[in-house]
Amino acid sequence: MRKWLRRNKSLILDLPSILRRLKLIWSSKLMARLAGIELDIDIHRRVQIESGVRIKFSRSKRVTIRICENVRLEEGVEIRFFGNIGYDPELYIGPMTVIHRHASFTIGGRLHFEGMNEIGIGTVIRANQSIEFGTVSGSGEYASFFDFFHAFDEDRGIYQETVLSQPIKIGRYVMVSAKACVGPGTTLSEVTVVMPNSVVSGYHPSCDLLGGIPAKTVDKAHVVPVLGNPFMQFMLTWNVDEPGPNFKTIDEARAGVADPEVWSQDLPRYKEWVRKAREAAGLPPEEPSGNGSEPVVEAGDATPA
Repeated sequence: MRKWLRRNKSLILDLPSILRRLKLIWSSKLMARLAGIELDIDIHRRVQIESGVRIKFSRSKRVTIRICENVRLEEGVEIRFFGNIGYDPELYIGPMTVIHRHASFTIGGRLHFEGMNEIGIGTVIRANQSIEFGTVSGSGEYASFFDFFHAFDEDRGIYQETVLSQPIKIGRYVMVSAKACVGPGTTLSEVTVVMPNSVVSGYHPSCDLLGGIPAKTVDKAHVVPVLGNPFMQFMLTWNVDEPGPNFKTIDEARAGVADPEVWSQDLPRYKEWVRKAREAAGLPPEEPSGNGSEPVVEAGDATPA
């Protein structure tokens, strides 16, 4: 009996999540059928679902849901689909994405998470037309994303009948910090950080640190461009237990680079990158021993944005 328990430990521990996944699928199919909605739903068997996750439907003809492997939906996440003229609501959540508790999605168009995203506690996303998140991008707690605004008339004020939408596009390695608001028509290019409590709109180029109301470029010093260098990609890994980009040790990085010429050319650049990251995180400037046991920067202390 003990041997069987040891062999099947992971299955037993995942059983509540498996049952919640099946319940979510079948309850969604039932609600869609009662509402006369054509539902195309695919939730991978390795998706972790906590209690209180809900999917709701209203006034729509067809809804598509794709949730990939190793996604985690935490307690109280609510996903609502509604009918929108000219659009069939669509949700895609790529692999290794974490949606933290009490996040709320309202989807009338397309909401797309490329993968390895992290959406903070209580974040509100309303995709009337289209909102896209690139790889390794996400939000802090209680951030807001709205791709639409209601029409305004001097006599009637704000009214609900007419909604004006403009897509939002969030690039790779973008962090929207806590309580920030991203408005219609916003494009945040790769490697961008939005400071807390900011209000963002319009187009913003790569490697910007944005802050204020309205958000403007504050600094570029602590936002490090890493996407153009293939060596830098080896510096990033993904930790399932504590999602987020983490720094590898120098030895781990060396083992991942097959071409010694690439290593010799980029090692000084990487050391400078690490130095700036440690300085930005308030860590001591000393370099690590490089023996492979000591991480360069602990997860959460600093990120390459």
